[in-house]
Amino acid sequence: AIFEAVTPGFEGPLNAFWLFAGPLAAIIVRKPGAALFAETLAAAIELTMGNQWGVGGSLIVDIMQGLGAEIGFAIFAYKAEPLSAAISGALVGIGCGLYYWLTNPAWSALRVSIYLGTSIISGAVLAGLVMYFLQAAIAKTGVFDRFESGRTQGMVWPVSVERIPYADTVSRDFSCITEDHDGWKCGKVG
Repeated sequence: AIFEAVTPGFEGPLNAFWLFAGPLAAIIVRKPGAALFAETLAAAIELTMGNQWGVGGSLIVDIMQGLGAEIGFAIFAYKAEPLSAAISGALVGIGCGLYYWLTNPAWSALRVSIYLGTSIISGAVLAGLVMYFLQAAIAKTGVFDRFESGRTQGMVWPVSVERIPYADTVSRDFSCITEDHDGWKCGKVG
């Protein structure tokens, strides 16, 4: 209500709280369908818990948002970078803005423009860039080691074979992650 009081359509910045599921899933999983699945799952949970928007305001808009996130990451071959995350977030904002524009035909052109613009900015910054940097920070803890996003963080570096226990069984095209209780975690480079 506070944002709406500024100018009609200015509630778009609040959309990021509903927009981040798709980009975050795509950033973590980095496979086709992850964003669409995450957005659809989020909608299903919203519907199960009960909400004021119903199927159209949850399932349909979330599918549109998931498709936007998928397109954003498909453009970059599912490589998570700040630019791909921002574009994915912006496309999620476009999906959200278009849905509400189509379902609210009484909105003026000014309101539609403001809502769409603020949804795009909100999506690019909060659902895209903030989720990218959040994922990068969480990945450093090792939580995402099973996903590509956890294996491609700055914690991995090439080391000389001499520093690896049992070096005679390891070839030179391996990289290792910091030592933990079980020893070195190594994997083939390339």
